[in-house]
Amino acid sequence: MSRRGVGPGRDKFGVRRASDRCRLRDVILLAVALYMGFLVFLWVQDLADPFRHTTPPRPPSPVQVRGEVLLAQPPRHGPLGNGPAAVAELQRIPRTQVAPSAERPPPPPPPPPPPPPLTGAQMSLRGSDGKTRRTAVTPGTVEGAAAWVAALGGLASTELRRQLDPEGADAFGLKELEVGTCPDRPVEWLPPRPPSTTSAVFRERAPDRPTMVWYEHLSKAGGTSFCKLARTNMPRKEVPSYYCMPSEPGMPDARVGQWTNAKLENYFAEKAHRLVSNEWEAFPRERLQLQPTSEVDANTRDLHLVFVSNIREPLNRLLSAYNFWGVLHNPSSVKPTFDKWVKNMENRAARDERSPRGMGKGPGTGQDFIAQVGRPNFACWKFSSGKMPIDLDADQPESLRRLSEAVQTAARFDLVVPMELLSDHTEPLAELLGWTDFSQTHVVPSGKVVNNDAKDKLSPENYDLLWNQNRYDMLLYTWLKAVFLIRVNCGL
Repeated sequence: MSRRGVGPGRDKFGVRRASDRCRLRDVILLAVALYMGFLVFLWVQDLADPFRHTTPPRPPSPVQVRGEVLLAQPPRHGPLGNGPAAVAELQRIPRTQVAPSAERPPPPPPPPPPPPPLTGAQMSLRGSDGKTRRTAVTPGTVEGAAAWVAALGGLASTELRRQLDPEGADAFGLKELEVGTCPDRPVEWLPPRPPSTTSAVFRERAPDRPTMVWYEHLSKAGGTSFCKLARTNMPRKEVPSYYCMPSEPGMPDARVGQWTNAKLENYFAEKAHRLVSNEWEAFPRERLQLQPTSEVDANTRDLHLVFVSNIREPLNRLLSAYNFWGVLHNPSSVKPTFDKWVKNMENRAARDERSPRGMGKGPGTGQDFIAQVGRPNFACWKFSSGKMPIDLDADQPESLRRLSEAVQTAARFDLVVPMELLSDHTEPLAELLGWTDFSQTHVVPSGKVVNNDAKDKLSPENYDLLWNQNRYDMLLYTWLKAVFLIRVNCGL
């Protein structure tokens, strides 16, 4: 067994003396104290200058300028703000200013709050330029769309005109929709689509599932062209020969708009016709009872209808009606001027409205259908089942109520095609009815095809007067055009 070495600071057994061990411990404690003091010194320095060891803040982003936050949301379309107001709001944002180098940079601004979540299913859509856009378009309800449109109808005529102008407030966003740009927010004025089962059964020609197309023909709005397309794409035996209107003995036009639903069902059972057109009567609202409201209803063996119509810019349609009925088919040797003819039609329609035997007053009534074609707000009269008053201002609450009814009825239609867009957008008809031949999309029953531009042909004073008288038709037309375009361009 070896012994420990003996040396300075050790006893005879080789163990360090106690005094030496105490000195080593003191050295260690002193080193720890110095280290702690150094840490305290650094801490005091940080308190004096909090930005000494931090990264300088980045320049503010476009939505964070001088502490102000701009939510990255598009302006809301509607009567309460859009267009120039949105531009003014954007111009209100102050420009970014760089702080002088001699000054200490300010602390970074707080992050902007997130925009409110959009409701509705997200979907990828392509605009006309081929670029995919993310959007969250949420169709509303039929009642909600009617209330939204009626709220616009309550505006003064000049303000309503500004709201409908694509270069003005553009309440429906037509300027963007016409170039294929889809909205990226909920759209309160967009009603849901009707169930697609009935149109699918019509295309498949299921023998045990009776289906028929009900075409609501607005005179001088493309009805003859639609009937021509029907005869081109359907077997002749399935389309009535007299302008697609069903006939009865001694009556080439049996006035299908006055029929009951039971009579229409019997007619379908007896004839091979799968399409009928109603031109002269206002739309009979009871026909909507033959539209299934769910997939379960669509599976029954009852007759179901697919509702289709055309609509046209109202003042152009009115000018076309004058050229057709007031000039071309007027037996008088002296043709009335446009102003005189319009006033005459308005007076005749007013008399018919007061008569218990007037249009829409029951079977066998109403013979002066030409007066309705030339009356103010003819399209609203059609879709309100003949209840739209002649004078909108005589009882505005009643007029707005009938406007709401017209919107609710048109919202239930499977397809309403603006006549001006049919040639460029035949795909909705093709998808709905299975038609493939669209070589003739614009034909007339007599005379030449004429593009009647009321704004070009009428004096500014006369145009403004007619716009005010027909402002509900202008509103209905603009809304239906927007609905058509948003469904075509945005896949809704």
